[in-house]
Amino acid sequence: KPMIRLALANFEEEHGTVDSAREVYHGLLEAIPGHAETILKFAHFEKRHGDESKFIDIIRTKGEFADGKTKGFLEAQIARYEYMVKGDIENARNIFSEAVSKHTHSKFLILSYLNFEIAQCNNLQFSTANVDQVWEMAQTGESLSNSDKQTIAYRVLDFKIDRGANIQTINKIERQIFDYGKREALEVAASESKKRRFEEEEREKPAKLARQGTPEVTLQLALGTATLQGDGSVQQQQPQTQQIPSAGYYAPQAAPTAAAAPWGAAAGYGAYGAQYGGYYGGAWDYSQAAYPQQ
Repeated sequence: KPMIRLALANFEEEHGTVDSAREVYHGLLEAIPGHAETILKFAHFEKRHGDESKFIDIIRTKGEFADGKTKGFLEAQIARYEYMVKGDIENARNIFSEAVSKHTHSKFLILSYLNFEIAQCNNLQFSTANVDQVWEMAQTGESLSNSDKQTIAYRVLDFKIDRGANIQTINKIERQIFDYGKREALEVAASESKKRRFEEEEREKPAKLARQGTPEVTLQLALGTATLQGDGSVQQQQPQTQQIPSAGYYAPQAAPTAAAAPWGAAAGYGAYGAQYGGYYGGAWDYSQAAYPQQ
């Protein structure tokens, strides 16, 4: 887990084992390439130990494996470093401007750029053109969601009110905030509706396919002799066959042979009687007279 490994790196650094801490950072970035918190902490780690030139290099090289929003976040950190540490306003502005043109979907980056330009307006005589330029970039950016645009618009509105903008400007921004909120609500509603419709279609698919099928298929589904598969196909059920044991009560009995039953079925019964000690006591001797001689 990153938090445990980062805590270990802090522990190693605190106890003077800098090389061990550095190995922890390297190992973590190999396991999770592009992890924003690790990249930023590693860059500050190297800066603390006397190599400020590695701060930007680590962020840029390790950030190559990050996604677009993470790259926007890291670029904002570089611009902030140029402005807050080096005091180079123009270089920071150039970094912000170039990064926003590449990562137009990063709300954090655009808000950082906007706050940077607002911070430069330290007196009423300073032009607000740069703030307006960032606001224009946010409005025209197709990658930002309506919710993100609404958040940025609130920040611009606060700035305009603080600077004493006219009511026409304030009303225009407020209308834009309302429009962004309405669009976001509609998008959420449409997404939820689409999700519900998909779920309902999935639930109704078996019955719908059965209705659209032939009468024979419909009857098979109703009787349970066929099942409907997930892709809409119908699979026939194999009939259950009754297994008759080869021995025991149902074991087939051998028919009497001609030698054992010369007189057919009657003699056969007599043979069975003799075998099991039955009533007849044996095969009847038909050669005797029907009645005993007196």
